Amino acid sequence: MVMVDILILGATGYTGRLIAQYLAAHPQRSSFTFGLAARSQSRLENVVRGLNLPEGDIPTFIVDITKPSDVDAVVQHAKVVINTVGPYWRWGTSVVRACVQQGKHYVDLTGEVHWVKDIIFELDYAAVKSGSIVVPCCGLDSVPSDVLAFVANKTLKSFGGPSTTIDLSTSA
Repeated sequence: MVMVDILILGATGYTGRLIAQYLAAHPQRSSFTFGLAARSQSRLENVVRGLNLPEGDIPTFIVDITKPSDVDAVVQHAKVVINTVGPYWRWGTSVVRACVQQGKHYVDLTGEVHWVKDIIFELDYAAVKSGSIVVPCCGLDSVPSDVLAFVANKTLKSFGGPSTTIDLSTSA
């Protein structure tokens, strides 16, 4: 079985391509392996060609994110899964579950705070038991909420003292 250190799920999308380009050009590229996963083999091949790496250097995996069995199968090939397939409330849960069940690490770029709360509630205990580290909100979508909470907390503390607490709510 082909194993990679990092698997980019959704590698043919905009952000997935950017991550692949970043990893391909990384100065420590020789110290890790990575693979690409998406629905379309032809689009995966286009991404690989655009990386200008030796042929066969980057393994590709076909995965239908709507099928948990596909997700389970592809996750087993990696130590860390970077998930760029959203919306996460619809497509992310099965990926986090697969990572947690298999003791794999998970990173995404969601900004879907309510989904993150649900994932923590459902999978935190299992993640601790399996040794899986789950890190959501590592992208731009999460920054506005984080910055808003930080600035609001800082401002309120300047008026109300150190016991100020912040609850954040978002809606679309």
